[in-house]
Amino acid sequence: MKKGIWVASLALGLAARLAGLSAQENTWRPIAPPAQAPAPAWRAAAPSKEGAALGRPVPITRGVLGDNEPDYLPPRIGQPASRTIPPAGAIECGGERGDVIASAGPVRQVSHSAVVGNSPSDDGSEAVFASERRPALRGPMLASMPNFQPVPPPVSPPAPAPAVQAGNWSQLQPITPPPFQPGGPVVDGGFGGPPPPSHFYVRGEYLLWWAKQDHVPVLVTTGSVQSDGSAGILGRPDTVPLFGGALDRGAQSGARFTAGYWLGDCNSNAIEFSGFFLGQSTARFDANSSQFPVIARPFFDVNSGQEFVEQVSFPGRVIGDVRIESPSQLWGVEANWKCKMCCGCDYQVNALAGVRYLNLRESLTIVENLMFQEGAGALAGGQNVNVDSFSTRNEFYGGQVGVEGRLYRGRWSLDGRAKLAVGETHQTLDIAGGQSFTNVNTPIDTRPGGLLTTSSNIGTFSRDRFTVVPEVGINVGYALTPNLRASVGYNFLYWSSVARPGDQIDRNIDSQLVPNFNSPARPLTGLNRPAVLFKDSDYWAQGLTFSVELTF
Repeated sequence: MKKGIWVASLALGLAARLAGLSAQENTWRPIAPPAQAPAPAWRAAAPSKEGAALGRPVPITRGVLGDNEPDYLPPRIGQPASRTIPPAGAIECGGERGDVIASAGPVRQVSHSAVVGNSPSDDGSEAVFASERRPALRGPMLASMPNFQPVPPPVSPPAPAPAVQAGNWSQLQPITPPPFQPGGPVVDGGFGGPPPPSHFYVRGEYLLWWAKQDHVPVLVTTGSVQSDGSAGILGRPDTVPLFGGALDRGAQSGARFTAGYWLGDCNSNAIEFSGFFLGQSTARFDANSSQFPVIARPFFDVNSGQEFVEQVSFPGRVIGDVRIESPSQLWGVEANWKCKMCCGCDYQVNALAGVRYLNLRESLTIVENLMFQEGAGALAGGQNVNVDSFSTRNEFYGGQVGVEGRLYRGRWSLDGRAKLAVGETHQTLDIAGGQSFTNVNTPIDTRPGGLLTTSSNIGTFSRDRFTVVPEVGINVGYALTPNLRASVGYNFLYWSSVARPGDQIDRNIDSQLVPNFNSPARPLTGLNRPAVLFKDSDYWAQGLTFSVELTF
């Protein structure tokens, strides 16, 4: 009897256990999906069986994966990407997003293919109830659940910086430049690189140039008193030249101004106007009787065929002084059409063609004042003023071509330019002179001609000469602001044919043509000397440039 009761109790317990298992299995894994459930879109992209599975084998319904598939998923070993399981009670569902069916316990990091059993966790808390599975095995429950895909909040794209065309280079640059950091890196388009967008540009330059020296013959000498009337004659051992040879006018200050405008939106062509000048620089000489007891003006007398002098100062005969001034001034203007040849992020090369005008004015004037003493005989007590003047003007008219370029390195830049002008130089020579003699007993006697200027060469003369004018320059610049650049450099200008005053002096004189020199004992030679020489020479000017350039 007891044995029957024990067998019946065992059978009832076993049946209850089987019923519980059957109910649990039907809860999380339906036997077969309904016919209306569509196959997931990612069915073909389901992961392979290689992976890692933990816990007991999971039964599946035959036919979902095919007749040859096993009834359970075997354990898989692999390195899938890890993810975070949400807290207990959280369910992530949906066709393509849902991976976790249900979970309980603390959050754990598991792989996409890890299956977690219901055994206790390492920290003593309840383990995850169900495992992460392939979407194709979730059955009708998951297929019928809505897709809870999180929708990311809309992100507004950043507003692009306003862009406009760069000034002289066709580059897009932001209007607002990067902040200036002394000693720090500089971004092109800000303080360094091509200038900001602009069409106009102006440049002012200070010029400190030196010009080629003029050459003049020896015009003033001194000598020994013991030489008497031959004191100061060239060729004598005691004669010392006081003025003559190379005429150095020193440094000349000036300025150059340039203005240009880039045409169109691409800044590929521009029109440019430029003008410069070198301020008047004057070479001066002055000598008087208190400095030199003997002062003479030497010349070659064609009447006698030998060297001779006019005495300006000699003890007991005449006292006086002589002054010489020789000013020089250069200026010019040009207009050019510029065309961009090539350019990059840090360089630009332009070709130019245009017209050019240059003007060089120079002169040399000799003024002497004489007071005759008692030993001068009939001239005693009289005063004589003698003036000789030689003036030249050179005007160049021509067309020119050239090329210029600029290379950028941050704020620094290197400029180079070369131009060649070809045309005609109109040379004008003006020779003038005169004397005035005053005596207490006679009225003022004024006559044309001085010592080196007589009726044989006084007048205005002109001619034209073919000329070339090349010019080169180089500058190193630094950007003070995005629109302002300062630079220092070197410039060289050459003029192949000019007339200069020192070259026009003819010291061969027919003394019978000189006022107050004529004497019946000296007949005219008929050589008409001094003559109009009209000699050519070249000219150059070179020096430093300090400039500031503004673009806007």
